[in-house]
Amino acid sequence: LTLNFGKDSKIYVNTAPFGELKAILGLTNDETNAVLEYRKQNGNFQQWRDLLKVAGLDGKKIEAKKDLLAF
Repeated sequence: LTLNFGKDSKIYVNTAPFGELKAILGLTNDETNAVLEYRKQNGNFQQWRDLLKVAGLDGKKIEAKKDLLAF
């Protein structure tokens, strides 16, 4: 994963699978599952602040990685 993900690469949160979200954003299994479930039920995220709507997700983690997020 790290071989394919350079320091300037972006993670596409609307299409990224479990493993990428977890590893790149530093999420727990529960947080990652919450993101995937929210995305499934509510559709695509439009901006990084939309991720703050996900119940059980640590907003500080998302804010710290916001420059890596792509939509």
